[in-house]
Amino acid sequence: MVVEWRELLDNKSREENRTRVLMLEAYGTLDQTMRYYGTSSAPGGHFPFNFLFITDVHYEPESSAEEISATINKYLDQITDGRTPNWV
Repeated sequence: MVVEWRELLDNKSREENRTRVLMLEAYGTLDQTMRYYGTSSAPGGHFPFNFLFITDVHYEPESSAEEISATINKYLDQITDGRTPNWV
């Protein structure tokens, strides 16, 4: 379904010479989130929200720089060229 929405947006963008961005909100594992980007032959969302700061960082009593760094690197290690990284 995401690929179909992306195709619709891309077609509309071309027709109207206006950029549109497909943002997605879905809660799941990192692997599941990465799948929402799609593939080069079947692109998905431009910007699936990354909720690792909410799900993986422990704020009580407080988080460490190491924990935050590990969470950032875990995401960046999975993302491939051409995909937009983000943190919520």
